[in-house]
Amino acid sequence: MASAQAWSEYMAVNNVVYHSGQNVGENIAAGYASPGDVVAAWMGSEGHRANILSPYYTQVGAGYAYSANSTYKHYWTLQFLP
Repeated sequence: MASAQAWSEYMAVNNVVYHSGQNVGENIAAGYASPGDVVAAWMGSEGHRANILSPYYTQVGAGYAYSANSTYKHYWTLQFLP
């Protein structure tokens, strides 16, 4: 979970939205103000949904960060491990 949280904070502080490049399954998002909104968006995306529902992954870490001075304000990360 620490890695997912750190990545959300990095995106918020640096005003960027891109994958961390770590060797993990990863869903990221920005601009969604609530957990329900971001999960609905991920479940509506084939690739993100596949990560969430994959039986390959047995561990998940979640992160969220907010930056009032950034473009999207809200930054979300899920990282998945086997």
